[in-house]
Amino acid sequence: MARNYIVLDTEGVDTQKRTDGQPNPSSGLFYDMGYLVIDGETGETIEARSFINSDVFFNLALMRSAYYAEKRPQYLDGMGTDWEVASTLTIYRTLKEDIKAYEVRDIWAYNARYDMAIMNSTIRQMSNGFQAYFTPFKCRWRDIWDYAGSTICNTKKFVKWCIENGYTTANGNPSTSADTVGKYLRGDHDYIERHTALQDAMDEAFILREAKKRKQKARHSMGQGWRDSSKLAKQLRTA
Repeated sequence: MARNYIVLDTEGVDTQKRTDGQPNPSSGLFYDMGYLVIDGETGETIEARSFINSDVFFNLALMRSAYYAEKRPQYLDGMGTDWEVASTLTIYRTLKEDIKAYEVRDIWAYNARYDMAIMNSTIRQMSNGFQAYFTPFKCRWRDIWDYAGSTICNTKKFVKWCIENGYTTANGNPSTSADTVGKYLRGDHDYIERHTALQDAMDEAFILREAKKRKQKARHSMGQGWRDSSKLAKQLRTA
């Protein structure tokens, strides 16, 4: 019997800037978290949660640095409907209760290192170091990016599609972002991730379901979703 699992996404702010301009989740704080509890047998959503973190969102100095700070008005409009306003502690307890109630073992996220790091950073800072980890020790973090990279993005069809349509990174490799993979799977160039946590979790759950259809064993690595398509692109260029 397949176990239930969670697909999760966060949106966060940096408290310490990196010199290369990349996000710094190891010291960041999340202001938006959304997740789905999914039935391991049917793939149906059992539970959906969407939170605004009141400890972060109402700190205007922090939110001015958020990459999606311009989206703040839609959060304000959706409070109480699209988002539940809750403290870090309440969000932590709710997730922990859902993991126990639905017997979850795997937590999936696209580029899971980011979500894992920023969630741990948030609970550590908000508990003054009393709590170091946001998820129970028994739960495994799994990376949808890596899984999709080794099942969807590792084909000549995907690589050629990216190159032909201009979905490439700065160094010319195929883009394997959730946005690009979503476009590819849907056959819709107008598809764009909303970049709010629950909606992105829904989009990423779709990618995970499509990856699972390939009937290939999931890789246990994280942060390597670019590797297979980049290697294949190089082979195609030199062929």
